[in-house]
Amino acid sequence: MAMSLGFAMSNGLLANVLNNILQPMMYEHSGDLILGVWVGVTICVGSFIFTWVVYFIDRKADILDPPETDSPVAKLSDVKQLPGIYWIIALHGSIMIIVIGSFNNVSSKFYQDRFGFPSLAAGILVSLISITGMIFAPILGIVVDAWGG
Repeated sequence: MAMSLGFAMSNGLLANVLNNILQPMMYEHSGDLILGVWVGVTICVGSFIFTWVVYFIDRKADILDPPETDSPVAKLSDVKQLPGIYWIIALHGSIMIIVIGSFNNVSSKFYQDRFGFPSLAAGILVSLISITGMIFAPILGIVVDAWGG
């Protein structure tokens, strides 16, 4: 389970890396930010459509091969039973995402202004954080699945 969550996290980080590298290239090519905006909108709409396609495929599979009915059903009230350490880890993860996300939003411009990096080089430098997470999230997921509790 942790490995699959690591791979899911890697997909988001890959999107971040691609944005940091491709956005400056699209701006330099077109001289306007609107190209990057429309590429992003197109990707989001495609993702939305793909999500619905997968939903209907999964729904059809459930009709053809119904899931077992004796499995326990999760309820929203089950959240109250989660241990305190879960909430500490969740809060820590949320704070880290907020801090790193906020830094990534301004760091490319900071590297350009302060150190004179070209926009593409600044985008690559900012991507190093995401690349590191993209590599290590699945690896740590495998470790947690193998030796975790």
